Amino acid sequence: MIDRKSSSDKKLFIAELNYLAYQLEKYATTFNQALILYDSINIIERKIFAIENLKKSINQFSDSELMVEVQKILSLQNDGHSGTSLLFDNFIFNNSIEYILPLYFEFFGQELWCIGVYGQSNSKFINTRLLSFNGFSVAEIFDKFKSIIGYDNIFNARSKFQKHISSVAILKAIGVVRKNDTNIFITTESIQGGLNCESLSYINKNTYHPDYSNLLRLAENPEIPTNRFITSRDLMIYEIPEINSICVKISTLRLSEEQKDNLYSTLKIRIENVKPRKIIIDYRGNEGGTGFLNDKWIEMLIEYGKNDSNLIVITDIHTFSLATKQAAWLKLEGNALLIGEPSGGNFLGYSSPKTYTMKSLNLSYNLTTEHFNDSKKFDLSEIAMRISSFELLNPDKEIYPSVFDFIEGKDPIFRYISSL
Repeated sequence: MIDRKSSSDKKLFIAELNYLAYQLEKYATTFNQALILYDSINIIERKIFAIENLKKSINQFSDSELMVEVQKILSLQNDGHSGTSLLFDNFIFNNSIEYILPLYFEFFGQELWCIGVYGQSNSKFINTRLLSFNGFSVAEIFDKFKSIIGYDNIFNARSKFQKHISSVAILKAIGVVRKNDTNIFITTESIQGGLNCESLSYINKNTYHPDYSNLLRLAENPEIPTNRFITSRDLMIYEIPEINSICVKISTLRLSEEQKDNLYSTLKIRIENVKPRKIIIDYRGNEGGTGFLNDKWIEMLIEYGKNDSNLIVITDIHTFSLATKQAAWLKLEGNALLIGEPSGGNFLGYSSPKTYTMKSLNLSYNLTTEHFNDSKKFDLSEIAMRISSFELLNPDKEIYPSVFDFIEGKDPIFRYISSL
């Protein structure tokens, strides 16, 4: 908490804002070529100007309002790496968030569906389409949310929105609920078309302790994960005999060197034994990690793709950071066919963002400031020129699972792959 009467507290806040301005200037230098190409240098200039105004306005905002203002400043165009602790993690794991709605949502195309709930009393909301909160339509709430996060990549914004719409702190920040409210008026529509309008109470996350193990849902063991972030394992390699294929489902690239070595050796043995007609790399829900583009398992797949051209990569709106870049690299160097949804990740933010903490607000934030380097020299300009996009990775074949696919436990992407 900032004591507005304490000169030392104010000095600390101003010093931390100055440091943020320095990091933004460093960002502008790092991505100068891309920012000029997109005529976006003025965005950074406006943010630095906003910092100067915030220094003068400390007495006009509460601490929570200052946090929102800092988040707006941090929202860099098309860069999913940058943001405050309000947007770091899913609301379940985010210590900055105390009260939540007992609902879990998933985008199917452009529609937001409640696919799971906490508490048996809320089971009536399972597999219903969200229409409004407190009279605000989903489209209106989404626009308000984008004004805070600032991301232009619509798929990136949808991924963040889905993860945070159940956060009461976020709903208050965008003006959907009032400061002292303890419940929200929600309107949903069932699969059959019936409307449901009622008041829903918040739950205290620290008291209720929600996690994915007590998330109630109706779809049992579907081919499509109930939530693309929820997987029982970080890495799975399995065979699909009916199409003579091997699938690598990789949910995170936060792998140790030992895990990467095991991935390489296990995959190599599987390929030698099975001699698959296709190898499928499923990056859905993968938000990146700490690997490289020349990891041994990636180079092995590239050689396979060059020789056979039956390498398939699946992405969705939750594919971010290094996962986006590896998917692009497999397409460029390994002739991979990209299938699924456009990526939430983009090429204007590099791996290994730095984490800083504003002690004055007890607010942590991420900011991409370093170049992404590896021995392949896979830089921003190369991927952008060869993929022809700075913003996102577009699949060769776009396929969007529907809510009916989800309920029936079917994966239209694998059905399409089976037809190839």
